Amino acid sequence: MARSIPDSFARVRRLGQRTLVILLFLAAGLVSPQRLALAEEVDYTRQIKPVLRDRCYACHGPLKQESGLRLDTAAAAVRGGDGGAAIVAGDPAASGLWQRVTSDDAASRMPPEGEPLSAEQIEQIRVWIAAGAAAPSDEQPEPDPRDHWAFRVPRRPSVPSAATPQGVDSPTASAAATDVAATDVAGAVDNPIDAFIQRRLDEHRLTPVPLAERPLLLRRLYVDLIGLPPSRDELHELLADDSPDAYERVVDRLLASPRYGER
Repeated sequence: MARSIPDSFARVRRLGQRTLVILLFLAAGLVSPQRLALAEEVDYTRQIKPVLRDRCYACHGPLKQESGLRLDTAAAAVRGGDGGAAIVAGDPAASGLWQRVTSDDAASRMPPEGEPLSAEQIEQIRVWIAAGAAAPSDEQPEPDPRDHWAFRVPRRPSVPSAATPQGVDSPTASAAATDVAATDVAGAVDNPIDAFIQRRLDEHRLTPVPLAERPLLLRRLYVDLIGLPPSRDELHELLADDSPDAYERVVDRLLASPRYGER
């Protein structure tokens, strides 16, 4: 009970301080009571920006800026375009955005396609502008979709050479002189993809796992492609084949098998 009295006084004091600040602003004419009330009713991030994103960005966003106007940030809307400012903080009637979304002329009304904005959306825009068009100071424009990796022209990178990157001691190179597994490690680079992996391993001073033995490789291959391990006879036959392309021929044969891809 003894602690509740000071807590109550503290709450009253904080409330009084906030009230005093508001009264000072009102007395100085910096903010009207109406604008102060409106500012608490509409939130730009939750209510205004989603409407602009859905209905305006197609013509006034990162990809296209008709009449030089962008609306993907509040700051850009204030700067406006060829027709002037889209937003004049505190004055909806002077704001190009408000004029367009409320126009009775189908040729000038925005958005030009689809249904007009709802009465609720229009009112929220009016309230937001009238309250001062507050928005986050760190708001960033939407990225240009053309910068997405999917739109970049593919370029084939040069395949890293077997040489170790400058200034990096390759663990595989040192292993070649001391480790019996070095033969397997050196033979791991069989195609361009392996070369990129090997370069990154060398950069981080990592030693790749030695190549698996042929029986294990063949078992993995069979299970991956047809879902069944090789029979004992198949395994003996495959291991007896010493030709350089023996493994590749097994891959081709399994890919051509009717069992490949079965569920």
